[in-house]
Amino acid sequence: MDSLDQELRFYCFVNFYLSSIQQGIQTGHCAVDLVMKYLDAGGAASAEVTPEKAEMVRRWAASYKTFIILNGGDAENIEELERVIAAAGDFPFATFHESESALKGLMTCVGVALPETVFDVKPVVRPDGVLTYVYQKSDETGAVIASRTYGPGHPHYELVKALKSCGLAR
Repeated sequence: MDSLDQELRFYCFVNFYLSSIQQGIQTGHCAVDLVMKYLDAGGAASAEVTPEKAEMVRRWAASYKTFIILNGGDAENIEELERVIAAAGDFPFATFHESESALKGLMTCVGVALPETVFDVKPVVRPDGVLTYVYQKSDETGAVIASRTYGPGHPHYELVKALKSCGLAR
C-alpha cells in the first residue's frame, strides 16, 4: 500500500501529572514544533529531517489534523517513548520541553505522525504465544489489498506495542 493513500494521525504521549487542559496545550505545542521542525527546516535534509518525513507532516497538517493524546506516564517513561519512536526511524516526531521557569525544562510530551498501517492494527497472539500486531485493508468486495504484521524483531514493533499499551490521556 502506497504511503500516499494512507490516513495520518498525530499521536502525542503526554506526562500524566499534567491536568487535562495542560495535556491538550502541551500537545498543541508539540504539534507546532513538529511542523516547524519538518516544514521550516529551510530545505536542510538530515538523518532525522528527510523529504519523505517532511511530506508526511505536510499531508497530515493539510488533510487530516487528527490529534490523539495518550497517557505517556511519568517523565522517565516519556523519555523512553522518545527513544522507541526515534529507533523506529521512519516517522516524523518532535518533543516539547516546558520552560526552565515553569517546569525546569521538563520534557512534557513526545508526538509522532503515523500512517494507518501503524495505528490501525489489531493484536494477534500467535500459536507459540507471541504477541503480534496485524494491519489489513480490504477493498469494497472484502478482498485484502494490503497487509502488514509487526512482531518481535520488526523495526516498528516496539513503537506499535507502546502505542497500543498507552491509554487515552485523562
